[in-house]
Amino acid sequence: MKYSTRKGNMMVLFILVFGLMGISLVKINHSIVEPKLGGESSIYSKYSSYDDIDTNFEKNSIKLSVSSTKSAPFDLYPIANFTASNQIVYVGELVDFFDSSSSGDIPLEYLWDFGDGMVSSLQNTSHSYNSSGKYNVVLLVTDNDGDSDNASLTITVQDNLYPKAKFNYEISSDEFGELVTFTDETTGGNRPLTYYWTFGDKTYSINTNPIHRYPIKGSYVVNLRVTDANGDSDTINRTINIMIGMTSPHDTGINIPGYSSEILIFSIGFMVILLQNRKINFTEIL
Repeated sequence: MKYSTRKGNMMVLFILVFGLMGISLVKINHSIVEPKLGGESSIYSKYSSYDDIDTNFEKNSIKLSVSSTKSAPFDLYPIANFTASNQIVYVGELVDFFDSSSSGDIPLEYLWDFGDGMVSSLQNTSHSYNSSGKYNVVLLVTDNDGDSDNASLTITVQDNLYPKAKFNYEISSDEFGELVTFTDETTGGNRPLTYYWTFGDKTYSINTNPIHRYPIKGSYVVNLRVTDANGDSDTINRTINIMIGMTSPHDTGINIPGYSSEILIFSIGFMVILLQNRKINFTEIL
């Protein structure tokens, strides 16, 4: 059957119209595929990729081919996270903050808010506080395409209490002489405290409240050095006077300053023996 040119053109138009009516929009994984005659469709999904899609449409002897090898990139959201070297610190003590954020479209940008009005844009940073209290530290992480996330941590800051060394003492007497009981009265400092006493007679003690007996009477300078948990220390000196030296239960009653009764008895006995051996006549000396 032959058709005129005009009728031929109308037939082609008729076939095209009814053929296109059979073509529907294809929806694949939340993406719209709009077929085009003899060409590629435009396919895009924010979270999906398409590879070698080949869809054929055949209506009224008209074959349409839709294909695409276009891939859509993944959008990675950042996940903010960080750690601190210590969450309980003292005034003036430096705290180190370490970023441990993950994901996100690099490069990432960082903004630290330390809760005391100070900020930092470093990835890993350090900070110290000038007053005691609780501070909420916030890290804001922003990735290359503007997505962001934040994480927070509370830092507790305590006053740095320096120790103030102080002690008292009490002297008591017994059959052996005078006994000195020392009592620590130190204030401040971050506990626990350690003690180092020197008694002025080349002896020492690390007890909190030591008891000491001096061998001979006299004046002694007692020194106490107190050190707290932070390593801060303080020292105090006091002079005490010992009126009675250490004695023995067999004391002769003779008390010569600087000598114990045992030494004195030995010395007198030695002199007697020496004099007897030399046979000295005391009447001649007199």
